[in-house]
Amino acid sequence: AKRKDDDIAIVTCAMRVRVDDAGRVEEAAYAFGGMAPTTVLAKSVGAASVGTTWGDAALLGQLVAACHAELQLPYTVPGGMAEYRTALACSFVRKFWTLSCAALGSGDIEPQIVSEMEEDERTVSHGQQAYERVSDRAIVGHGVAHVSALQQTTGEARYIDDMPAVGAELHMALVPSAHPHAHVLKVDSAEALAMAGVKCVLTHEDVPGSNIWNIFHDEELLPSRTVHHVGQPVALVVAATQRQAQAAAQRVHITYEVLPAVLTVRDAVAQGALFAEERKLVRGDVDAALAASDVTLSGTSYCGAQEHFYLETMGAVAVPKGENGEMDLYASTQNPTEAQMVCAEALGVPAARIVCHVKRMGGGFGGKESRAVLVSTLAALGAQHTGQAVRLVLDRDVDMQMSGQRHPFYATWTVGATRTGELRALRMRLYSNGGFSHDLSMGVLERAVSHVDNCYRLGAADIVGRV
Repeated sequence: AKRKDDDIAIVTCAMRVRVDDAGRVEEAAYAFGGMAPTTVLAKSVGAASVGTTWGDAALLGQLVAACHAELQLPYTVPGGMAEYRTALACSFVRKFWTLSCAALGSGDIEPQIVSEMEEDERTVSHGQQAYERVSDRAIVGHGVAHVSALQQTTGEARYIDDMPAVGAELHMALVPSAHPHAHVLKVDSAEALAMAGVKCVLTHEDVPGSNIWNIFHDEELLPSRTVHHVGQPVALVVAATQRQAQAAAQRVHITYEVLPAVLTVRDAVAQGALFAEERKLVRGDVDAALAASDVTLSGTSYCGAQEHFYLETMGAVAVPKGENGEMDLYASTQNPTEAQMVCAEALGVPAARIVCHVKRMGGGFGGKESRAVLVSTLAALGAQHTGQAVRLVLDRDVDMQMSGQRHPFYATWTVGATRTGELRALRMRLYSNGGFSHDLSMGVLERAVSHVDNCYRLGAADIVGRV
C-alpha cells in the first residue's frame, strides 16, 4: 500500500525459498496478489533462484530483473498504477532477499539496510486535543463530533443492506450482458421461471412508463434491442431469496447478434466515434507563439480509469404503498431527486407519489451521482409488478461491471517554451472515454479542459475537448 497503516493493499506477496546446508537453493516460489485477476506465481523468478547460492550478490539482480520482466502490466490495467505495482513487486523480492540473507548470515548485507527494511511494531496510538472555550454558544473553537460518528464507530449505523426485511420482501438479481456491443435477439426465461422461489422475470417490455432515462435521455433502463457494454442489465429476476434470484439469473438464456465494439479511447479517436459536443479554451495566436518558441515538444498522454470503490455497493429497497402507485425508495444514492424523477417516469406515475429516502451512504465519491438511479428504479419496477417490497443490493463484481468508472483520458499536445523554461503556447486535443452514453461526461470534460493548464498562465492556448 502507499502507507503502512489503515490502507488497502495494492500488491501482496508470499515467498518461500528452501536452501540446503551449503546455501544452495533447492526450491523457490514467489506468489503475488494484485498483479492479475487472481494470485499469480512468478515462475521465471523461481526458476532463476533454483540451483544458485542464496546470498550471492549477483543473484539479487537476476531475481529483480526476472520479476520486472514477468510482472509487466499494461497502462489500461484495472486499478491503474501499472508501473508502481511492478516496482512494488520487485521491491518485495529485494526486501525478502535482504532480510532472509541477514537471518541466515549469508551474503554481505549492510546492517543499516537490514534495519531500514525491518518492520517497526507500532503501539496503540493515543491522542488528545484541547479546545479553549470561547463561549457556551460558539461553534468555532469547539470540538464538534460528526453527527453519525458514534453510530459509525460502534457499528450501529444502518446502511441499505442492514435494513430489516419489509414484510414478505423479495430479492432481485440482474441478468447482465455478456457482450460489449450486440443485438438482443431473444430472452428465454422459461428455465428460470421454473426454479423454486422465482416470482417473475422482467424485460424492457415490462416497463409501464418511459424506458428512457439519464441526463441526456440517451439510455434505456433495460435494452429493447441493443446492449452497449458488458454487465448492462438485460433482464431482472425477482425471487424469494437473494440466492434464488442469483441462481435463476444464470438460467435466463439470451441469444445475441454480436456487433463490432470500440473498447478504448484511442480506438474511438481513430474511428471518429465521438459525441458531437466539444468544449474549448482558446487564447491568443497559438501558431505564432509556437513558431516564436525556442523549444517545441509534442507527444501524447494517457490516464487510465479509476474505480470509485465505495465500501457500500449500490443498493436499494423499494416498498410499494398499496395505493395510487405510491412507492418508498430507500437508496444509497447521491442524487435522491433524480432517483425520484426517473422512478416516477419509469412507473408512469406523478413524481409526488415517489418518496426517496437517503439517510447515509457507505461512500459514493461521485460514483452514485447518476448510476445508482438505475439500481433504485429497477428495484421499484420489481416492486410494482409483484406488489411486494423488493431489495436489490449488488455484489462487488456486478457493481464494478455495470456502474462505470472515473473517465480515462487521452491527449495529444504540442507545447512551446523559451530556453529558460517559460511556457509560451499549448495546443492540446483532449479525449475522454465516456462509454456509450453522455451521462456526466460533459461536466467531467469541462472540468478537465479548464484545469489542464494547472497553475500556469499560458500566453497562447488552443485546448479542445471531446467525449
